[in-house]
Amino acid sequence: MPPFRPLIPLCAFAAALAACGEKTGTPVVVSVIGDKPVLANADRGPLPPAAAVLAGAVAEGLVAMDATGQIEPALAERWIVTDDGLSYIFRLRPATGANGKPITANDVVRRLRAAIARSSRNPLRADLALIDSVSATTPQIIEIRLRAPRPPLLNLLAQPEMAVTIAGGAGPLRQKAEDGVIHLTPLPEVDEDGEPLPPAPDRTLRLRGERAALAVTRFVRGEVDLVLGGGYGDLPIARLGVLRGRDVRVDPAEGLFGLMIAGDTPFFADPDIRRALAMAIDRQALMVAVGGNDARPDVAILPERYRSAADPAVPRWAGLTQADRQASAHAIVAGWRGREGPPPPIRIALPATPGATLLFGRLAADWLALGLTAVRVAEGDAADIRVVDALAPAPSAIWYLRTALCPAPARCDPAAGDALAQANIADTAAARGQALAEADQALVTAAHFIVLGRPVRWALATRRLTEFRENPRAWHPLNHLIAAGR
Repeated sequence: MPPFRPLIPLCAFAAALAACGEKTGTPVVVSVIGDKPVLANADRGPLPPAAAVLAGAVAEGLVAMDATGQIEPALAERWIVTDDGLSYIFRLRPATGANGKPITANDVVRRLRAAIARSSRNPLRADLALIDSVSATTPQIIEIRLRAPRPPLLNLLAQPEMAVTIAGGAGPLRQKAEDGVIHLTPLPEVDEDGEPLPPAPDRTLRLRGERAALAVTRFVRGEVDLVLGGGYGDLPIARLGVLRGRDVRVDPAEGLFGLMIAGDTPFFADPDIRRALAMAIDRQALMVAVGGNDARPDVAILPERYRSAADPAVPRWAGLTQADRQASAHAIVAGWRGREGPPPPIRIALPATPGATLLFGRLAADWLALGLTAVRVAEGDAADIRVVDALAPAPSAIWYLRTALCPAPARCDPAAGDALAQANIADTAAARGQALAEADQALVTAAHFIVLGRPVRWALATRRLTEFRENPRAWHPLNHLIAAGR
């Protein structure tokens, strides 16, 4: 593969100074890395980054996330949870869709039922599997009944995949497409006489989707106020292109960043070999290479205990020094070579991004020290290793364990799968916590999933965006960028 060359030149000093200037009284310009923003149906599959940003802007759900990733009212103006945790009752605010029609409780019920239907491909469907029923008890009241308590339900309902797109969405912003750019304006306010007031210029936005290199270039030139959708793959572009490091805002994102061992040859079927591959990786060096000093290496699937009966499980080798890990891994591979002959090449499926090149280089070097050869293949090709880079939609142990469970649909670890199934149907907190702990330990023992750390998510934000906040959900709503009254 040819060496990576920066796609954008470093800006001249004068251009960098121009980008530092404060812009007031003009629309906020936002670029999202990836495809053009469209209001898509999440029940047909995962939303691309720009589609998720647009959905959160123009078609909120029952609840939403604020600038810090906390839950705030949206279509529901308030709600209560029964003492047993099995019933969530929401009262809707008066809301009108972009087509001028009111959004009713029945509209929201249809949306929720579609998301959890058996035919749905919504990425949150499995997380919402404990929903037993959704019903409209009055034109303004909705009740969601659960089979078992699920405390993170509000976090799931706040995701853009649960946006109510019926009637074109009810805001908080309205969209109009023009020349490949989405123009966003806040819902109109009225004066004392009931006449609509024009929005202040800096309450309006311009939204587009584009390549990372182009988005970063526009930001450095001062043409863009905010760049969203950055991950480990394109962080090197931002680091090279942005002269002021404080403009690169890295989220303390919760989720999983690791390697799923998908190879089905005898070499990868050996759990000792899988553990050797995991031991050999210098996570500190790897995570700094792909994520900079803000990256967070880890060896545990669960970032914290959540509601498990035990602390997050870690491999037995976690307490060894990196040198001792490498020595143990080398002995395991040497033993295999003595019994079975030369190990096969390790095919790693990776996207064509500079960050993936850095990731591959670190993995290849650490495994070469064991006498193993790594080969980079495209994401859609047959591979032995696949990268998992996923944000957690909610602080849920079940999400983490399920995400790490199956290297392939037909090869889920049975012990972990059984324990996770028990956690889903447990009728007491104690039984649920014990099942979660057993599933966590079983996954560590099986060693099909190699944890590298937590996901790398970044944005570029000018100082004009006084309400922008880094947060664990890595979510930055467009209606929470500039303080009211500015």
